[in-house]
Amino acid sequence: MTTTALAEQITRIVDSAAAKLELGPSWKQAAADTILRLPEIQNLFAEHATVEVLRARHVQRPMVDGSTWSECAGCRMPFPCPDAIALGVEG
Repeated sequence: MTTTALAEQITRIVDSAAAKLELGPSWKQAAADTILRLPEIQNLFAEHATVEVLRARHVQRPMVDGSTWSECAGCRMPFPCPDAIALGVEG
């Protein structure tokens, strides 16, 4: 999930929650502030950051000239490694 997709998910949560609350003219900001402090949302951001670090590590690394295969820069297995596949990393 990209950062934009995560932000869109959170926006939908904010809009849905705010519709159920009576927060006055600044409802969006008040709802966003409240929701962003929720442990579940904080956990989503932390998990997203972890996945992004893993995606950055499990990328294709070319082998020496003339080689017909490449390896994963993170685990040195043939690319795409199982982690790259699970993380949706493209070569």
